[in-house]
Amino acid sequence: MNKTLVLLSVGRLLQIIILFLASRIMTKFLSHEEVGFLYLLLSVSSYIGLVIMNPVGVFFTRKLYNWSDSKKSVNVLILLCLFTLFASLLTFPAIYIGKFFIGLNGYHWISISTLMSFYIFSSTINNTLIPSMNILNYRISFVVLTFLTQLTALLCSYFLILNEGKAYYWLLGQAISFFVWFIVSFFIFCKNQNETISMGKIKSLLNRNSRVRLLKFASPIAITNISLWLLNQSYRPIIESNIGLEFLGYIGLGFGLASSLSVAFEYLLQQFYLPDFYKNISDNDKSIREKYWNKLYHKMIPLLLFVSFFIAFNSSFIIRILADEKFWDSWVYISFGMVIEFLRMSNNILSLIAQSEMTTRKTIVPYFVGGILSFVMVFLFTSGNYQLNIPLAMIFGNIVVFILLRYKMGKIFTISFPYRNVLIVTLLSIPFTIVPYIKTMYTTYIATIIVLVISSLYFVAIGLVIFNKLEKSVGR
Repeated sequence: MNKTLVLLSVGRLLQIIILFLASRIMTKFLSHEEVGFLYLLLSVSSYIGLVIMNPVGVFFTRKLYNWSDSKKSVNVLILLCLFTLFASLLTFPAIYIGKFFIGLNGYHWISISTLMSFYIFSSTINNTLIPSMNILNYRISFVVLTFLTQLTALLCSYFLILNEGKAYYWLLGQAISFFVWFIVSFFIFCKNQNETISMGKIKSLLNRNSRVRLLKFASPIAITNISLWLLNQSYRPIIESNIGLEFLGYIGLGFGLASSLSVAFEYLLQQFYLPDFYKNISDNDKSIREKYWNKLYHKMIPLLLFVSFFIAFNSSFIIRILADEKFWDSWVYISFGMVIEFLRMSNNILSLIAQSEMTTRKTIVPYFVGGILSFVMVFLFTSGNYQLNIPLAMIFGNIVVFILLRYKMGKIFTISFPYRNVLIVTLLSIPFTIVPYIKTMYTTYIATIIVLVISSLYFVAIGLVIFNKLEKSVGR
């Protein structure tokens, strides 16, 4: 078995265990309203992160190999840290304006702004720096630092909410851990890269040509990410304002767990495949980049579809493990959420074409149309049968994005869809469809664990067969 995959898989397994503990602790100590408020705060941080931080972070990732080869990566990282620090201060005007539209759960806007600024800075820089070590093939450092960040975050949040179950203190604990391990990671990164920190190099990186290249690459991503936020995050302030924090707690937890579980698997695949992908597209001509993107597409889509089936059909049992009993009705939103997540992950892979060709503006229209449709439909569906209509509206918006993005990216690369492997994965997922029919028959913890163990063993066994088959048939 591939040693790199084993290392990354062990790291992901440990992180899933922490996710389990974090979800159980959070839902035990926080009320429905506090969980809803937590997801409201996360939607604010997500907006600032997606629009301001993420485009620069994507540029950093895309050019990291080039900067590493030219001994500039540490100096670029210092600039990235300074940018992230100052950009995080935009939280203050954002929260001040936002308080007129959403509730702050009794907190003063300055208190929330301070927390969010600290959280956005620490989480952004941590989640950019540590994955960059994986891209540069410092695999062990990446796995260890990621695990320690999440473990410390769990411990800090747990001790902070023991006496007072508030979302504010849960998020503060997360931010503290992100910041501490960012500092550690920074020194490890600098040591590994063995580069000279030079003010002259830093100033040279700020020349006009560099700024123009960054703006040309990042601006379309920022515009796209506004639409992405409308597509998958705007439901939170809409629900808080029109329905209430209690329902936001239910749907937010379901969608949040779907996102966390799918992202854990998606990141495992990205950590395994993307370093080679970025390396192979750094200097080659378009035909070579097209070849390696299609290889990536043929490998990831069947595996992402398989995990989506697994989580969606097992959601009624997964929720019993991951959440306190008062949140068990959220299982249906995990299933809806996995449909959204599969579409999101598919769209992410398609978007890599635009990143590869440095034509990120091509993604603007698909995400804008889908985002606006989702936002308007969710807003209109906050009355009546909103429990069903809101997730359906979000699914529809993501489908529109996929159709338009596939059309746009198809004009850049010739896209070969893995029809045969998708069909095989779908057929192999049929046994999962049994699980929803037995959810009322087996309700004890022991029965729940037995069902999930059997289903998980099937998932792992068949998943490894699919993975090995793809490695042989598609190649590296």
